[in-house]
Amino acid sequence: GIFGRMTPGYTFARYQVAEGNRLAVEAANALADGDSWRPTPLVVHGTPGVGKSHLLQAVAWRAREQDRRVVCLSWPDFVGRFVGSLRGGEVERFKEQVRTADLLLIGALRDAATAPKSVEELSAAIDAIRSGQGAILVSAELPPKELGLPQRLVSRLEEGLIVEVQAFNSEERRRFAELSLIHISQPPRPY
Repeated sequence: GIFGRMTPGYTFARYQVAEGNRLAVEAANALADGDSWRPTPLVVHGTPGVGKSHLLQAVAWRAREQDRRVVCLSWPDFVGRFVGSLRGGEVERFKEQVRTADLLLIGALRDAATAPKSVEELSAAIDAIRSGQGAILVSAELPPKELGLPQRLVSRLEEGLIVEVQAFNSEERRRFAELSLIHISQPPRPY
């Protein structure tokens, strides 16, 4: 099952592979399929609009198809749910859901100075998931060192693979626009 929100259609089948995202897509596929070579944590970063969220969700959909336990949350959702669990006396339940995941996906990670307890929980979750042979994928606009995160979290994230996702070149952008028109005219497949 999946703990978090998913966007229908954000699958690998609908993700356009291009020169600037090829390594990120290959690494995400390996992570999604549980390959023996699977970079974890995998951190994908880049400017807004280059497909980081789509890639994160594509991994989640594939892992869901394999009946793996998936946590897929944006950083604001992670913080909100964690803080809510503290206030509601459900923190042990939250920790159990997150720390026992086969795959932890955190989107839009950014400066966490305002959420130190959430950062501690994310670090603990990363440790627990990796020790349980699970995998982690994080997306952000900047590489971990530039996010204003505590060094202990930066160190954990840098133990894996850090890949920049770059924007399409003009030919790739034209092809993407054409494919988008095709997908708009076809109803999305049920998941």
